Amino acid sequence: MTEPRSDSRAVSEGDRFFTDEYELDYQIHTYPKPFIVWGNGVVMGGGIGLMSGGSHRVVTEHSRVAMPEVSIGLYPDVGAGWFLNKMPGRIGLFLGLTGARMNGADALFTGLADRFIRHDMREEVKQALQQSGFAGLEGGAHAAVSKVLRRFEEGSREAMPQAVVREHFDVIQALTDGDSLVDVVDNLSQYAGEDPWLIKAVKTVAAASPASLTLTWQHYHDTLHDSLSQVFDKELQISKRCLKMGEFAEGVRALLIDKDLKPRWHFPTLKSVDPEWIDRFFIEP
Repeated sequence: MTEPRSDSRAVSEGDRFFTDEYELDYQIHTYPKPFIVWGNGVVMGGGIGLMSGGSHRVVTEHSRVAMPEVSIGLYPDVGAGWFLNKMPGRIGLFLGLTGARMNGADALFTGLADRFIRHDMREEVKQALQQSGFAGLEGGAHAAVSKVLRRFEEGSREAMPQAVVREHFDVIQALTDGDSLVDVVDNLSQYAGEDPWLIKAVKTVAAASPASLTLTWQHYHDTLHDSLSQVFDKELQISKRCLKMGEFAEGVRALLIDKDLKPRWHFPTLKSVDPEWIDRFFIEP
């Protein structure tokens, strides 16, 4: 299969975007001062990249968290090779392959958030932080921020939703128990339960780009023991290749621009995915 021709200017702009995005995300992860992220509402894709590195990550009763990249011909990036591998069991693999949505309680369980606070308390939290005395407290500014957030979290417990991911942990483990991507996707496709959350996840996999699913699987396993900086280096390379290989552009066209919801993926099935085509994403130019 020939590689599609690409607009060099668009690719150049895309290269700059991914480079700037990952550098910013890495700076947030390594920033020495308290960095509070208030993750209310939709926190997906690049939003998780911004949120995951904060020193104090807050979610609310309105938080909707996901990495849905496989639906647009991409793969979970923005450090996902690092944070998905740190989640309990194979939850990170499941979320990467299915793009399943999580709530605030799930974000806490999976390690993507630190505190749950009602969104209507936001202004009170800001005022309390401004009035907080950072000096003299053991642990300094980080401890002072934690003290404030802890107090408001205690008053928000009744608003916390049930953690869907934790509730389905055992089922997720069973569905992702396979020696290959084909095995895992087969497990998912054979799910015969009636749970709406899982049914939606299975449907997402069925409609996702087979190439993106393959990239997600390989990147997840390749980064198991990598440092944060190594993950970002690998993702920058993979993402730049995504700009040139055509799958990402087609996914964006079908789901976000034309919205015909009929992407013409390079490979119709997982078994038809060419390993050599996938290898090109991981080999340095």
